[in-house]
This record gives sequence, structure tokens and C-alpha cells, in this order.
Amino acid sequence: GYFGETVAFFFRWNAFYIRMLTPLALLGGLIALVRCVSYVSNRPIPNMYLRYGQMAFAVIMVGWAAVFNRLFQRSSARVRQRWGLKDTSLYEPDHVHYIAENEGTWVQYHKTQFAHLFTVFFCILFVGCVIKLESLGEEMRQTGNENWQRFGGPFATVLLIKVVSKVWATLVPKIVNLENHRTLQQWNNSLTLKISLVKLFVALFPFLNLAFGKNWFDKTCMAGVNDTLLADKLFGSHDTWPNLTHWDRITETRLNGSNLLWLQPYIRHYSDNTSCIDGCYPSHCFLETDNDITCTSSCLQSLLMNLGTFYVTHVLTTLFLILVPILLLRYEIAKEIAKASTVTEGYSLLQYQGKCAELADYEYYSWGGSQVEDFLELAIAFALMTSFNIMLPGLTFAALLSHIVEYRLLAYRMTLVTSRPLPATANGIGNWQVVFEVICKVAAVVNVGLAVFVLRQDLPGVTLQRGTSKKIFSFIVLEHCILFLSFFVTSMIPSEPADVRKIEEFNGRFRLHAKKYPLTIPPAERQSLMHLDLGVGPKQNWRLENVLPCEIVDLHIDPDRINHQIGADLCSARDGAVIIERLLPEHATRISGHLQAGDEIVSVHGIPLEGRETKEVEKIVRERSLEAASGNSKLVLGVRRRCDYASPSINLL
Repeated sequence: GYFGETVAFFFRWNAFYIRMLTPLALLGGLIALVRCVSYVSNRPIPNMYLRYGQMAFAVIMVGWAAVFNRLFQRSSARVRQRWGLKDTSLYEPDHVHYIAENEGTWVQYHKTQFAHLFTVFFCILFVGCVIKLESLGEEMRQTGNENWQRFGGPFATVLLIKVVSKVWATLVPKIVNLENHRTLQQWNNSLTLKISLVKLFVALFPFLNLAFGKNWFDKTCMAGVNDTLLADKLFGSHDTWPNLTHWDRITETRLNGSNLLWLQPYIRHYSDNTSCIDGCYPSHCFLETDNDITCTSSCLQSLLMNLGTFYVTHVLTTLFLILVPILLLRYEIAKEIAKASTVTEGYSLLQYQGKCAELADYEYYSWGGSQVEDFLELAIAFALMTSFNIMLPGLTFAALLSHIVEYRLLAYRMTLVTSRPLPATANGIGNWQVVFEVICKVAAVVNVGLAVFVLRQDLPGVTLQRGTSKKIFSFIVLEHCILFLSFFVTSMIPSEPADVRKIEEFNGRFRLHAKKYPLTIPPAERQSLMHLDLGVGPKQNWRLENVLPCEIVDLHIDPDRINHQIGADLCSARDGAVIIERLLPEHATRISGHLQAGDEIVSVHGIPLEGRETKEVEKIVRERSLEAASGNSKLVLGVRRRCDYASPSINLL
């Protein structure tokens, strides 16, 4: 294609994703709409039904993700066969930073290990930044700064993720260059894995820490078993007691330390006479119609706020980065036209393309975008949607709308703004297929963890004290069940359609048959195209090295005027073909560049040679060479460059 298969597969994945996401997005939007209508109409749905509905939607999402990846593999298999993309590694260009002398040396080994260790160190450094940010937020809460919890915390988390992601995007090309990859495709694969795994970790870890880590590692403890003093230490010092919303969702009061039944599920007493309140403590409680109090934990509230803020920011940032080169190109063109206002001629297409090449190349870290960066933004949004859909089912509907807009903008940028990239072949989306499959597995585990450890604590009759061991057991069982469901769904859908396999099997049998019984064109039906000159420069001598494998052509060479030989040792293959085993050194100047070892001599001056013995072939060559030498003409050989030649399969005569 005009842009190459790499770009084609990228847009094919986008279109397939939108079609597959549409029914799931409608279901998620319906769940969110029902929930909103229930609150607006003052007829809230019981919390228990909402949680079970979210869990059911999460199961559907896990199955959808598995089906989506497998169906795209099937679609890619059919496209690869239709486009003839069997082995694209033969056409991969070398990378400009490849140093052949370093291959296999200890210096290169240490550079590669350093690249891996630095990647791990960067992730550990980010974990430290997240923990420091959480401790800062807890200090703000203890001082009574409620605005930090509502606004400062979410925006600080988003800012940290964006800054760290930007730093890693700048460093990762230098890290990948240390690994000394030979081909451009190998370099891109390494870049894809390193930048995607780190940036996905950076994007997901703050939310996973809120959901699972903070509850166990950020506790409020004191000596003794006085729950009132413990609660007063957490809430009373700055009057941060949680609000209590009544069943009518209108009346609202404030809890206090007089009755701590609502806090009991979050308090732990240890054998060393120490009491602790979990890091995820109640932040807002609801009085149900049966007078039961259910509370939403601070971690859940912060998770929803941070998740929504980051997703909206991520979408807006992605759209902004796509729009910038579009607006920048228009501005630069308008500025040049204004400077040349006295010129009557318009802005030519050649000038437009030159400006595109100047401002928006299709390469990593450029305004024109690249496959790695464009796919990475999609992967982050995909990971957020699949991993946390159980918390926000309506996120799927927002993802559909945003992705439709992003898809159209990407298509506009690629066709009218980005400088046309050098067409690169590909047999799919490469390592991104692996990345999306890993995301689906991680999303399945995260959804089970959220259902067991986060959502169930809001259900009546479930407490953290007496349910911890049961929750761990439930998590292990459900996690295995969900992964088995994903594996079962995947195994039920073959990665290749039946028609693709059938065509591949037929092609394989045909190739074997063609090698065993090669097709020959009768001399009377052969047509020489050597007289055609399709080049734009001076005509060059025709050489057999430009001929495709298995193609039969007539080759005109100077005859041997002394011994009247071809100038090579001949042998017979098992199928009866006459093969050049090796070129004779004394004839290298005459036939070098025209013949090579492995070529099949099909005919001499139209006389077929298949099935003849070597002595008979040499006799025919001697007679025709004498005729050519006496007539001051060329020796005409029908030659085929064999695609199955191998010395061990030849029987010498």
C-alpha cells in the first residue's frame, strides 16, 4: 500500500476495535444511565444490586477481551494471506545504530544487562514517588485540608503519571540503542516492549496501590484496645468524621464517636495489645431502609476520583497531541503565503509535502506520530477500561466516543499532515498483540481483586475482620475460574480461519509438487523481454541476478572459443535437471554475474536438456559453441534460477 503494511495494520486494528467495542459500550452506558436515573428520581437502587451488577459486567468484559484479541488474530491471518505477507523478515532494513563489531562481546553483554536493570530501577523509583505522594495526601487530610483529597490528590497523581511517562519516553530510545539491535524491526520490538510495559505500569500502579496496597500498608495504630480513642485519633483531631446519607438520599448527618458499629469492620486488634484502623477507612456512609449502615471506603472514593480524572486527562492530552501538528502545519503554510502575498501563484502540492516533511515526520518522538506512540496511547486507554470497568461501567461508553474521534483525527493526520513514511512491511501488529494479550490477563486478575477486596466490603454482612481469609481464598478460586474462562473462550476460537488453513495447506502441497516436477515452458512459447528498457537511466547489461527464483529466461553469453565449454562443472539433480555445481576459475571473467552455482541449464539454443546425461549435455554445448564462435554470435542458454537448490540433494554423474 501507499503507507505500507505497518500503518495499514494499525488502522485496521482501530477499525476492528471500534466495531467490537460498540455493543459492550452500549451495555456499559445503559448500566451507568440506570444508576444516574435512580439517583435523580430519589429512588436509589440498593447498593447490593449495584455491586453485583458491576461484578457481572466485569465477567462480560473479561470474556469480551479474550474474544476481541482472538478475532483480530483471525482477521490478521486472512489479511496476511491476501497480501502475501508470509515472511517479512527478509525485507527488514538494518538499524542505523547497529555495530557489528560489538556482537557477542562482553561489552555488549554488559550494555544489554544495564538496559534491563535500568528499566527495573526506573519502575522502583516511580513506586517510591507514588508512596511519597500518598503519605503527603494523608498528612494533608490529618491537617483538615479536605480540598486536597477532593482536588489536589487526583490532579497530583495525574501530573506525576504524565511527568514520569514523558521522562521515560525521552530515555527509552537511548536505552534500546544500548542493546545493539541489527534490524529496524528488532529495534522497534524492543522499544515497544520497554516503553509499553513501563508506561502501563506507571499508568496503572497508582490505582492498584489505592485499591490493594494502601489498605494494608497505611494503617492508623495505637497501643490498647480502646476503639473510641483510636477513632478519635483518626477522625476527631480535625473533625473529619464521615457523613451519613439517609435512605432518601436527601437527609444527611455526620457520624461521631458515640456509636462505632459502622467502624468495627475496619478495626483490627492484635495479640500485642495493639489496635489499628485499616488504611482504607470509611469516608462516606449510607443508611439503608433496613437501618443497616454501609460505608464507602476512602480508597474507593479516591480510586474513582483519580481514575476519572486521569482518564479524562489522558483522552484530552491524546487529542491535543494529534491536533497540534494539524494546526501547526496550517499556521506555517498561512505564514508563508502571507509573506509571499505578491506572488500570484498558489501554494503547490510539492511545497505542501515539503512542509509536511519539515514539521511532521512519521517517526518516534515527532509531531507526525509513530506506530509505537500511537499504539501506546491506545494501549493505556485499553488497560484502564478493561482493568477498572468493574468500578466505572460507563467508562466503556466514554472510551467508544473518544476513540471514534481519535480514530478520525489520526486518519486525517496520516493522510494530510504526516510526511509519508517509507512503506514498511509487517505481518500484523507485531509485539502489540502480545501487549494487548498481557493486558487482558492482568485485567482479569485486577477485576477479581476489586470484586473481592474492594466492592464486597460495601455489601451488608461482610466485614474485613472475619472475612480476610475467606476473601483471599475467594480471590484465588475466582481468579483461576476467570482465567480458565478466558482460556476456554480463546481455545474455542481458532487463531486462523478454516479457509486460510485450507489455502495454506494447498499452497504447501503445490510448492512441494512444483519442486519435484518443475514446470518448463516449451521453447516455441518462450518470449524474451531483454529488449525492453524500463529504466530511467542509461541501459545496463542484463544479468541473471535480477531474475526471480524459478523463472526461466534466455541468457546470451560469449562462447568459449578455445575449449567450447560453458565454463562450469555440471551435475544432475534427482528430478533430472542439469545443474551448475560450481564455476570454473578460468571462466569466471566471462560468465561471472550471469551464472552461479545452483542455476539450472534448461536448454541450449532451444534444445531441451532435462533428463540428459552430463556427457550428452557437454556434446551439445560444444557443437552449439562452435556454431556461435564461427558465426561471431552469442551462446543462448535457457537458464532457471532454482529456489530449491542444495548440494546434498545432488547426485554427481
